[in-house]
Parts: sequence; C-alpha cells; structure tokens
Amino acid sequence: MFATTIINYISKDLLYTKLSVAVIKSDKDTRYALDSIVTHDGEKLPCWPLANLSSFRQKLGSEAYDKLEVIGVDEAQFFEALYDFCREAADHDGKTLIVARLDGDYLRYLTIGILGGKHLVTVL
Repeated sequence: MFATTIINYISKDLLYTKLSVAVIKSDKDTRYALDSIVTHDGEKLPCWPLANLSSFRQKLGSEAYDKLEVIGVDEAQFFEALYDFCREAADHDGKTLIVARLDGDYLRYLTIGILGGKHLVTVL
C-alpha cells in the first residue's frame, strides 16, 4: 500500500545520490511479489521480506548492515518493536529511516499501540 511512497522517495531522492539503501517489508505482504515492494502501477523495488525487524541485521549480514546508510520500512504496522528498531538503527547505528505505516485500521481506529504511543518523526 505504501510502496509508492517509499519507491518515490528512495528512487527520486536517494538512489541518485548513490546512498546505500535497503528496504524491509513484512513477509505477510505477498500481494504482488515476495521479494519486492510494488506500487499499484507496477513499479518495483527489491526488499527484504521479514517476519520481525530484529532479524534484519543477521539476515543482511553485519558487514553489509554497517555499510547501509538508509533503511526503508514498508507496511511498518505489521512489525512489533518498530520503535525500538528505529531508535537503535538511527541513534546507535547512524542510519536514516523511511517508515511508511498506517495509523489506523479499515474502521479508522488508531493503531498507536505499535509505537507504544511514541512518535519518531512526522513528515507532511
């Protein structure tokens, strides 16, 4: 659902600057592709499908993780411990994060519990 947001931001602003980028999505999102985020009009960007964010560094490898400059998280509402992952990656590891998530469900109930009521950054 948010693939368009992440793809537009990463492809237009980051890839041209030659930054090292990795994108993560939930392995529950199998709508278009297993190993890519895909916009509704078919644009694709390779990604790491994960059950949980804590496995990202291990799956990518420590050396490759250390070289990363930007981490994109698509459909972030599916991940528990999102706040802790983002705080660790940004504050401790020096990564820039692009996080796209719903802030409510289909009934428009807020899903604040995922971040424990905390806001990382709001971008308008």
